Amino acid sequence: MKKIIAAFTILTSTSCSVPETKNATSPAPSIAQPAPDPIVQAAPAASVITQPAGAWIDWPIARGDWVYRQDTRGSIALFGERGQDALLTLRCDKKENILFFSRAGNPQNGTKMTIRTSHTLKSYNVSPTGVVPAYAVIAITPSDGMLDALVYTRGRFAVETDGMVSIAVPSWAEIAHVIEDCR
Repeated sequence: MKKIIAAFTILTSTSCSVPETKNATSPAPSIAQPAPDPIVQAAPAASVITQPAGAWIDWPIARGDWVYRQDTRGSIALFGERGQDALLTLRCDKKENILFFSRAGNPQNGTKMTIRTSHTLKSYNVSPTGVVPAYAVIAITPSDGMLDALVYTRGRFAVETDGMVSIAVPSWAEIAHVIEDCR
C-alpha cells in the first residue's frame, strides 16, 4: 500500500509542476495561428413560385379593395391594400380609346397574361411598363368580349401571368365603371 501511495505522490508532483523560466523578459515563443477557414457563401436560392392549388374558382381571394378614380387621361380602377401600390389596375385611356390592364411585377420577354372568368379564358401578350414599381400591362380594345366577361363573372376572376403567382380577385362595380367610360 505504501508503494502505491509513493507512486501516486511522485506522479502527481511531477505532472503538476510548472517549469521555471530563466529570464522573465524573454519573449514568449510564437505559436503559429491556423489559417482562417475560407468563407463559403451559398448561391442564392432560385425563387420558387408556389401557385394556388386546385381549380381557380376555389383559390382564396387576394386581399384588397377596388377603388375608382378619374383623371385627365380617363378613369382607372385600382385593386390592392390601402397604403400600398396597386396589385392590379384597369385604366381607360380616352384619348387612345383603349383599356390597359396592369399587374404589379416585372415581366420577362414573351410573357403571357391569362384572364379567367366564369365563362371565358383569354391570353394576351404582356409588355413591361418601364416604370418603378414595375407592372406587366396588356392593351384591350373596348369591344373585346373579355371585358363583358369580367363584368358578368360569378364574383371573381383569375389573373395568371408567366413567372408570377396567379391570383383571384373580386369582380366589383369599379371594373364595369371603367369599361363603360371607354365605350
